[in-house]
Amino acid sequence: MTRNVKQLFDMTGKTALVTGASGGIGRHLVTQALAAGHDVVVVARASSKLEVPANVKVVRGAVDDKQMLANAFAG
Repeated sequence: MTRNVKQLFDMTGKTALVTGASGGIGRHLVTQALAAGHDVVVVARASSKLEVPANVKVVRGAVDDKQMLANAFAG
């Protein structure tokens, strides 16, 4: 069965979790996910360099913190 890239990476009804959003690649991923109509959650250890649109949920912490990850996807 052959599937195209859009099918492989279809995130309909899902939330994008982006780490490293204060850097170039992460910032670009946030922009592209929003442009595609996805909900976006950003994980950040520090927020001093973080610049995200108001409709992006920001969760403070590190990606190895299981409780933080649970909070990231909580309503």
